[in-house]
Amino acid sequence: MTSTDNNARPRYSETLFGHAVPTERHRLQLVQEVFDPITIPVLNGRGIAPKWRCLELGAGAGSIARWMAQQGAQVIATDTDTTFLDCVSDENVQVVKHNVVTEDFRPGTFDLIHARFVLEHLPQRDAILAKVAGWLAPGGWLVIEDAGAFAMEASPYPAMRNMRDAMRRYMADAIGTDAHWAPQLPILLTAADLVETGMSVAVIVNDNGPGTAFMRATVAQLGQAIVAGGQVTEAEFAAAMRLFDDPSYVDMLAAVVSAWGRRPLCGI
Repeated sequence: MTSTDNNARPRYSETLFGHAVPTERHRLQLVQEVFDPITIPVLNGRGIAPKWRCLELGAGAGSIARWMAQQGAQVIATDTDTTFLDCVSDENVQVVKHNVVTEDFRPGTFDLIHARFVLEHLPQRDAILAKVAGWLAPGGWLVIEDAGAFAMEASPYPAMRNMRDAMRRYMADAIGTDAHWAPQLPILLTAADLVETGMSVAVIVNDNGPGTAFMRATVAQLGQAIVAGGQVTEAEFAAAMRLFDDPSYVDMLAAVVSAWGRRPLCGI
């Protein structure tokens, strides 16, 4: 499905997931704790090596940018708001305020570009993926990771299933998020003239640890806005939140789709 722009919509960073929200830094730290163990093997699989030129789009709180630098790479870490990157002190990381929708990098600049939970929230996502692919050097890799909606939609618990559906509709209406976009990534990467495309899917289940804390924080952060908008009642929101404290609650909390493709080498 081709994405369309809606200039009236706020950006993701201007909503309840903006850096000004008091709980957002903690939520992003939970994102790192939960999803970095999924992301890092995917990036390792692309062969990241010292001196690679890497771009981390929507760097959040900076953990993947730091990890790239620890591999000896030269890293540019970008975000529309770099407040949470204030703790990134590695000399191999350059923090840059950058809007991937409106700003560019030179073609052929990077050996590895990574974006996690970024493009799904941008109405222009298809065109942006194609643009970003053009920033790759010959032989460079593009790795995109976004959410798989099936984990949110398959809950056997009506209270949580209804809450997650309301969250999905709220984000779609508010900023144009497409929670069903990620499975198309290999096709879009191929259309962007990348080769060696691949995909993996990982599912997070509630563990009474970081995964549960991440989903609890996400539901809590969106919940009152969804109640105010009439998508769920206060009682329905409370019922969903109570599940996180129920020791018998066993559920898929989230899924991440990781997809990758490579810019062909010159002459191939």
